[in-house]
Amino acid sequence: MSSILLVGQDEFLAKKFKKVLSTKGFEVFSAQSRIGINRQLAKHRFSALVIFEPALLSSELVNSVRDFFDQPKIIVRANGEFSRLKQCFGSAIDLLNFEKEIELEAILMDQEKGFEAGMENFGIIAKSPAMTKAWELIKKASQSEGTILITGESGTGKELFARATHKLSPRRNQPFVAINCSAIPEALLESELFGYYKGAFTGARENKEGKVESAQEGILFLDEVSEVNMKVQAKLLRLLEDKEFIKLGETSPRYAQCRIISATNQNLCQLVKTGRFRSDLFFRLNVFNIHLPPLRERKEDIPLLIEHFLEQAKKKFSAQLEGITPQVMEILINYPWPGNVRELMNLITRLVLHKGEGKIELNDLPSEYHRYIFREFKSGLVINQSNFND
Repeated sequence: MSSILLVGQDEFLAKKFKKVLSTKGFEVFSAQSRIGINRQLAKHRFSALVIFEPALLSSELVNSVRDFFDQPKIIVRANGEFSRLKQCFGSAIDLLNFEKEIELEAILMDQEKGFEAGMENFGIIAKSPAMTKAWELIKKASQSEGTILITGESGTGKELFARATHKLSPRRNQPFVAINCSAIPEALLESELFGYYKGAFTGARENKEGKVESAQEGILFLDEVSEVNMKVQAKLLRLLEDKEFIKLGETSPRYAQCRIISATNQNLCQLVKTGRFRSDLFFRLNVFNIHLPPLRERKEDIPLLIEHFLEQAKKKFSAQLEGITPQVMEILINYPWPGNVRELMNLITRLVLHKGEGKIELNDLPSEYHRYIFREFKSGLVINQSNFND
């Protein structure tokens, strides 16, 4: 369980809450002054600070806490002053409010459950060392405010990891806004990201909110960021450096509070060398780098994924399948999966729809897999070729 620091001058109240939270498994410490807070912060790593008197929340306290945490979580008993406190400090800290004892307990337990949950709770099915390492990095990065660059081939699960980061982070109650930069025509990408003002161009009949504005204080996920043109790259750099952006048709900048997570299936270092991607933007996007390996490099995950997708498809289509034969499992484990997890999911769905009941056998596999199966046969895997209906 996590450690909590209670901040307040009412010793009776602190003891009361300490007793309640201790029974839930939290390690609870207390402090009554700024000196006491600094002393505790130097000794322990806290997942949250709980402040009982709004007057104790000051710029000095926030600065002290920020010396120890990238994105501190402070829970304050605001007594009707939360809106003012949020306005003053909301951009610097993750500020939450509670009025009653049960509300504080719920906030802390919700935070604890989300952080301790395994990756399977976020739709990520894996046990391989490479994916476990990526998950540990995501858990660490989710508690920071640094940008995250997720790399990997198409179909490896980059958006799943981005969404998991959002759910684990202090911004979990704010929007998650995704945009696929490769799916939007180059001429429209700028207006989609930053929005436009009425009359900015022909056809702009009303004001439009862009993705940056829609993300508010949440997370903006830039998928296939390698496809962004140089003009938009310059605006993204300003967004990251100054937290500002300008809508098309406006002259005054607007303030942005969203956090940026980006993803690509390209080698951005190579694109920087060839002049297709700005080096300064690359460094800004790449504070945390999470690489997701292709499925062919984590074969131990394939049986887990097959079982997961089979169960999903059986429930969705009310199928009575009993599973797949060992021969089919062997083929699927050794197949190179150029489309990665997405290709495997689509194949299993297709097989469930076509088979309906019984076990999936070799002759149920689509024809495009047959050439690889025969190659495995030549390599020594025993396959009865009579099973195939060409």
